[in-house]
Amino acid sequence: AEVSVSSGGEASSIQFDLWVWLAGDQAVIVDIDGTITKSDVRGLVATQIQDTASFLGNALSGANPRASELMTSAAMAADYTHDGVAQVMCDIRSKGYRIVYLTARPITLVDKTRQFLFSVGRGSSHRLPEGPLITQDCATMKALSTKHD
Repeated sequence: AEVSVSSGGEASSIQFDLWVWLAGDQAVIVDIDGTITKSDVRGLVATQIQDTASFLGNALSGANPRASELMTSAAMAADYTHDGVAQVMCDIRSKGYRIVYLTARPITLVDKTRQFLFSVGRGSSHRLPEGPLITQDCATMKALSTKHD
């Protein structure tokens, strides 16, 4: 969904996902950090590595057509998710439960975290089901420093 607002001749808009559930819907809340990923901090770092490798691969693809493929392969080697986690989550969803993802990652990384969730299970027959993502409402360094307090 997208909402646009104008005030004083200037327009602003925001894009967002709107999750509409029925009153009787049941949900399973899944922590990303250390549950989907094998480690709290290493899972976050692996997400950053994949993002950087993808960026570098795209930037270098003009010089070497295989650069994007090679960098993506290197990034996938840094996969810190538990084996079979996508299948388990699909099994839970197939039983009628809605999935809500929870993370200690900061809101500043919400797009990267969604991209990470979308990539889990790549290359297999199962991917993580869609669902709302709840993050911390702080910047990256604050999230990392408060994670283990």
